[in-house]
Amino acid sequence: MLEEVDFGIAYMKNEYTGVKVTMSPFRNNIYIHIREYIFDPDIEIWFPTKKGYALNGYEVDSVIDLLEKASIRLSKEIKPEDQLNFNFEE
Repeated sequence: MLEEVDFGIAYMKNEYTGVKVTMSPFRNNIYIHIREYIFDPDIEIWFPTKKGYALNGYEVDSVIDLLEKASIRLSKEIKPEDQLNFNFEE
């Protein structure tokens, strides 16, 4: 079965807090997690917090489609250089 995959930090909220995207199995389902993590500089490890959301693997494509629509709409309100940019194709 699939082990947890860490796709990395989407963005940093401050020096020791970031939002990470991971994928992991749980009870025969695969989940994509968008979760806030806290970095412990003493042991140099990231720890997940309760703040975040887990998407069932079957939900991901529909959410990405809506996020792309939201991004297009958001670009009319916020200058592109002020937005974080993600490439979902990779």
